[in-house]
Amino acid sequence: MKVFIFKISALLTVSFVIIALFIKPMMSKEVDNYYVKLKIEKTNSLIIGSSRASQGLNPNYLGVENLKNFAFTNMNSPYGEIYSKAIKRKYKGPGGTIIFEVNPFVFASNKNIFPREKDKTLDLFFAGTILENSAYIIQKSPKPLYRHLLQTSTRIKVHKNGWMEVLNTQDSVKRMKSTQKKIKSYETLAEEYVLDKYRVTEFEKLLNFCRKNNANVLILRLPVASEIKELEDKNYPEFNNLMKDISHQFNCRYMDYSDSNYEFNDGVHLTRESAIDFSKNINNILH
Repeated sequence: MKVFIFKISALLTVSFVIIALFIKPMMSKEVDNYYVKLKIEKTNSLIIGSSRASQGLNPNYLGVENLKNFAFTNMNSPYGEIYSKAIKRKYKGPGGTIIFEVNPFVFASNKNIFPREKDKTLDLFFAGTILENSAYIIQKSPKPLYRHLLQTSTRIKVHKNGWMEVLNTQDSVKRMKSTQKKIKSYETLAEEYVLDKYRVTEFEKLLNFCRKNNANVLILRLPVASEIKELEDKNYPEFNNLMKDISHQFNCRYMDYSDSNYEFNDGVHLTRESAIDFSKNINNILH
């Protein structure tokens, strides 16, 4: 019995040492591209959506007090029950401003992989205690834990306001190659994903939640390259009218900027400079 107790004590000691040496210092570091977003405190004003919004809307230039970017990716944060629960945990309410970024793919599903956000970032993170954060870090870290402590630079910086900034801007040739690659991947997605009534219904529930909390709502379709826009219009021709109908139903504004002329890293995500310019443009609409 003494040997057993000793082994248990030793195991607990080692566990706490690991937490002290590796996990706790990383609470202020970027474990992955989402950890900073997941740690943001509750607020009345949020940016919701995919990676288009995560990179394309900078709260610093939108003129909304305590606005945080809580957008992730098409795969991690399509509209659905999992994302809705995460949003409601971050929304302080009542009042404030909620900006919803929309595009066909955050309302689409592959019936063979449903829901695709299950067991991913938002479904795994339980913000709160150090042990809960530790579980997320260990499970989601893309590299050995010790490397986070040595990390000095990264290609992507997630700011405390949740904005994801791509630091190394590509030249026009590289951007063109990235765009062609993105077009091919979207062509594959369009063959496999169809607009899903479940996701539309969950989005409407969120809008109803905002209405009950007297939040100011703006629905945005962000700029994309013309090739991406054509692909989306071809495969999801009903999408724009669907957004107009929903915005009318909930008495909120819907602004479609998908034809706007900006620069992109890959045809879908705005460059750093374009994200700032676009955010300033939206600021003028909000005020």
